[in-house]
Amino acid sequence: MNSVPTGAPGMNTELADFASPRGAIRYVCLLLLLAPWAVDALRVIAEGFETAVTPVPTCLTEMHIVHGMQQVASGKWLYPVVDGLPLTYHLYQPLTYLPVGWVAGWLDWDVDRLLVAGRIVPLASLFGLLLALAYYVWRRTGDGWAAATCVLMMVFYHSSTLTDFFRNRPETPALLLTFGGWMVVQLRPRRWPFLAAVLFVAAVAFKPIFLAAPLACVLQLLFQRKAKGLIQLTAGCLMLGGALVAGAYYGLGQGYFQHTVWAMQACPLDPLGASKYFYPILIHGHWGMLFPAALLTTAWLAVKGREYNLLLYLLVCLLVTSVAHGKQGADLSYHGELSLLMVLTVVSGLWTMFRAATLLAWAPLLLLLLGTWMPIHEFGSGWNQLSHQRIVRA
Repeated sequence: MNSVPTGAPGMNTELADFASPRGAIRYVCLLLLLAPWAVDALRVIAEGFETAVTPVPTCLTEMHIVHGMQQVASGKWLYPVVDGLPLTYHLYQPLTYLPVGWVAGWLDWDVDRLLVAGRIVPLASLFGLLLALAYYVWRRTGDGWAAATCVLMMVFYHSSTLTDFFRNRPETPALLLTFGGWMVVQLRPRRWPFLAAVLFVAAVAFKPIFLAAPLACVLQLLFQRKAKGLIQLTAGCLMLGGALVAGAYYGLGQGYFQHTVWAMQACPLDPLGASKYFYPILIHGHWGMLFPAALLTTAWLAVKGREYNLLLYLLVCLLVTSVAHGKQGADLSYHGELSLLMVLTVVSGLWTMFRAATLLAWAPLLLLLLGTWMPIHEFGSGWNQLSHQRIVRA
């Protein structure tokens, strides 16, 4: 495993770097990125908060989730046995409904309050995710500029990285938990296998497509021959996952498998067709210059033998996403984890290039500058608005 810096570089080093001509130009370029990104981030988060506290559904799925919360609040089965019509399927896993449903039952909330309260969970998860990313990048690079770049880039590319942070949906909290589990495995605090297992299973307890991080960690520990950590992590995930399924079946309704498994099996699966559909949309309409910048930094890190754990996670996530979005009804929210890892790879690669003092660092940096300022020149400031539209593969 690569060594992890535990603090920022010394002030003298930063001043010396800034005083050099190349370092000064680099910081000017970073400011030309971070300034518009910061303005954009404030506006997007403000728009998201305004939408979140307005009790108007932004998609049909929100109301299906609110119905499940109402079931929990009223003490009814969340997953009743499906034996006739009319029926409402609760397709998501228990944590999508339980926290807000329990509080709603205690405080006797109506539908409007349920809808808004359900959005507070992903909105709070957004800030938790940004803090986790900032902390991880700072630990890896020891550079506050890198942490700020990663956070602001995440919000700038919100249409693919943070698709549902203002909606009553499970993707944002699941993304926070699954990335948190991967981060724990990289930083190895005390009792890290158990802590990572809790976070991974909690992510699945929101939405089960978030399997890339635990699979990547299992492969990483296998390649590193960390037998003890591998066994503890795998056993923890299996035991907690079993407890989740048993608890949902016996505690929330014996129609659990009908709602969450059998109903989903009715949807056709076409990974290849979905990849041909989604990836061009993402590249041209959402990732933009992030895509070639990610390709460049990924190739450079792989050739130089740096950040193998991150690249392994990126590869596993690409494979898992390419299968998961093949399900009929999948949409852009399925690509948040992959988009996050592209941002993290660009930042990690860029700062590794800076440290290596290679001229190749200017290639991804200039791509990001073009991707930021060309739309501003063409459409004006504020072009990157919060989008309430959902691109769904029917």
